[in-house]
Amino acid sequence: MRRLTLRGMLTCMVLAATPAFAQDITLTTNASGITIGGSQGSWSTGFGSVNGLGLGTPGTGQTILSGTGGKLYSSPYDIVITGSTGSIKAVVKAYVSTNFAHNAILQVYSCLASCGSAANYTAISTSSGSPSNIVPFPGQHDATVTARLAIFVSSQNGASAFTGSDSATITLLVSDGNGPVVHTYTLTLNNPTTNVQTAVSLSVATAASGRTVSAGSDFSLSYGTVNGLGISPAAGLTAWAWAAAPRIRYRRGPAAPPARACSGPWI
Repeated sequence: MRRLTLRGMLTCMVLAATPAFAQDITLTTNASGITIGGSQGSWSTGFGSVNGLGLGTPGTGQTILSGTGGKLYSSPYDIVITGSTGSIKAVVKAYVSTNFAHNAILQVYSCLASCGSAANYTAISTSSGSPSNIVPFPGQHDATVTARLAIFVSSQNGASAFTGSDSATITLLVSDGNGPVVHTYTLTLNNPTTNVQTAVSLSVATAASGRTVSAGSDFSLSYGTVNGLGISPAAGLTAWAWAAAPRIRYRRGPAAPPARACSGPWI
C-alpha cells in the first residue's frame, strides 16, 4: 500500500509541474470585414485593388480612411480566443515577417480601438524582437476579439510611384500573459493580392468673387435667376452684351476684358 501511495503522489507531482499551454487563437471573418481564408495557423486574406487617392469603390468589407500622404484601407477581423480560463489569459502580438517589396508605398497597419479615425492606426512592427500588440497584456479570457487590419497606400507621384501587385506576411505570436510564446501563426496578405492602381483626381472649387461650387459625387454650380437684358446679375456673375447676337451672356466671376470675350465657361 505504501508503494502504491508513493507512486500516486509522484504522478500527481509530475502532472502539476507540467505547464498547460492551452491558450490558442483562430482568425475568422468578421461579418463586416474581408474574408479570412486558409487553414488553422496559416491564414490568408487581402485587399485587392487599392490606390493612394482612395478613389473608386473599395472592396467588400473595406473602409477607406484619409491618412497623411495617402489612404488607409481598413477591415475588421475576429480573433477567437480559446483555452484561456481562470488566471490563464492569452496575449497576441504580431510583426511583419515578410514585408511588401514596395514598402515605401505599402505598409501594414493595425488598430485596437476607436478605429474610425486614421489617427488611431499604427504600423505593425517589422521586428520579431519588438512585435506590436494585437491583444495586449494582461490578455483576454475565452472571447471573440474584433481588431482592425489595414494597409496604408501612399499617394506618392512621379518616378518613385509604384503600380502593380505585391504581398506581405504577418506572423502572430500567442503567449500566456508575459510568459513564453506558445503558438506561432501566419497571416499572408495575398488572397487576393494587393494590386496598386494609378488614380487621377480633379478638384473644382469656388473662386474668389465667383459663384459657389458645391462638391459631392459630382460638382454643381447654379447661375440663379437670369434675364435677356442682363439686369441685376446674381452675386459672382457679370453680365455683358454678346456682340454676335442681341442677347446677354452670363459669365461667372469678374468681367472679362473685350480681348478675351470668347474665353471662359459660358451658358
